[in-house]
Amino acid sequence: MDRPVPLVNSQTLANHRGQIVRLVGKVHKLTGNVLLVQASDQGFVEVYLNPESNVSGSVYVEITGKVSESGESMRELLSINFGENLDLKLVEEVVQLVPKFPEIFSSKD
Repeated sequence: MDRPVPLVNSQTLANHRGQIVRLVGKVHKLTGNVLLVQASDQGFVEVYLNPESNVSGSVYVEITGKVSESGESMRELLSINFGENLDLKLVEEVVQLVPKFPEIFSSKD
């Protein structure tokens, strides 16, 4: 990817319609290929999983995916299991800081 991938929560998801983003959250419910994730701001986001996805058994995950045109959901491209212990309040603080200090959170090649 040519530019940094934004870290979002449920409120900022709609600001990135059609774009690739990262969402960190707690697995709330998995139904078929639809994962409901509780984001760092405590809101919920539907993530449409790839058939190869392996998030079952995960408690906290980071999903990299493309935001729908409606801005209400996303399609998974990649997921990373973040284990069983993660402070979502700290994740939310990072989500809020990234847009204020992009030079700190992006690499310059």
